[in-house]
Amino acid sequence: MPQDQMRLCLNAITKVLDQVRRDHGQESAEAMADFHVRSWQAAKDEQLALGVPYYHGGAPGLRVGERVLPSSVTGTEHVMSRYVRGTPDFDRLQVTCRDHVYFSSARDLAVEYAAVYPDGGFYRIAPEGDFEPDPDCGIPGLAWRCSAATVVEVVHAEVRLQRSLTLKQIDDLCGLDSPMGARVVAILRKEGRLGHRRPPART
Repeated sequence: MPQDQMRLCLNAITKVLDQVRRDHGQESAEAMADFHVRSWQAAKDEQLALGVPYYHGGAPGLRVGERVLPSSVTGTEHVMSRYVRGTPDFDRLQVTCRDHVYFSSARDLAVEYAAVYPDGGFYRIAPEGDFEPDPDCGIPGLAWRCSAATVVEVVHAEVRLQRSLTLKQIDDLCGLDSPMGARVVAILRKEGRLGHRRPPART
């Protein structure tokens, strides 16, 4: 998402936080749950008002006007749940749900998913009907899911950034310390597709 659009979304979320504090008077569990719902709605309203484009990285070969369908319909096994299967958080993460199409307001995030597919297509899409927050995403407005979408533009028919992902790229994508990050590292190492450039030390 461009910096000016990100700034406007953050401003909207800050206003929501101020309102939640006024309504609840304290940062209780109820207040934080209220903030979660309102902040995602504020980000959604702001993105729709600004006409923020949405992107999806997934199966290659789709053309403009064709539908992006969930894996429960297409039957593909190239899904993010393969990277978290067997981890302690597998049952908690909603990424295991296969009846949704996931998309993002951030080009870089979607293109990473296209690369991880691997060699997937990178598309600008329009969600069909209403859409909701990706429950595994903690940043309001960054990632969403819907029942289906339509390809508006084929940005890249096939994303071949490289035949391997570095530890830095995995860290940017899902965090090396997360269960998903550990699973991605294990799979790519087994497939011989793990690069060796480490992320910078966190301070």
